[in-house]
Amino acid sequence: MDMIEKGESYSKLKKNVIIFICRYDCFGKGRYMYTFENRCIQESDIRYGDETQKIILNTKGTQNDVSLALRKFLKYIETGEIQDEYTGDLEREVDKIIKDDEWRDKLMTLEEEMNYQKEYFFNKGINLGVEKGMKQGIEQGIEQGIEQGTQNTTIDHLRNLMASTGMSIEQAMDALMINMDDREKYKALLVEKE
Repeated sequence: MDMIEKGESYSKLKKNVIIFICRYDCFGKGRYMYTFENRCIQESDIRYGDETQKIILNTKGTQNDVSLALRKFLKYIETGEIQDEYTGDLEREVDKIIKDDEWRDKLMTLEEEMNYQKEYFFNKGINLGVEKGMKQGIEQGIEQGIEQGTQNTTIDHLRNLMASTGMSIEQAMDALMINMDDREKYKALLVEKE
């Protein structure tokens, strides 16, 4: 949304690359790098053409699918051990930033905000789950109540028909048009209620 102004053509979008670095292999294929682009699900040969890529880097890769320099960087991420000149420079920059009080305060504020957001959405998820569970429980309770009420009414009608006319249970079920699937259930309920 920040890449183009409202009403501008999508052709003005710049290439967008989102990179995730994971310390586990999300897809279990042993790759150091998985690259995704937007494609049509129904017609996989149609690309969306927005030049957006999502790259997932995996520190636990086993295939030889990326450069040695990238493998060393990923090993540094995994182990924290300097692998070459680049990861050594990176380590020094990280140390310098960690010692910068102003930057550390900004980082702490960001970390606090992330923790707040995580807690907020976690609690919201729990509340939605409880609300959904209660709603589902009420609906199931209503359904069970209606079913129980229908069964009790049907049993009362069966008893009244049998008592007032001398019909057998089968004749009374025929008169009430109880389907074949429910007959055994009503016979058992009738015996249980006596």
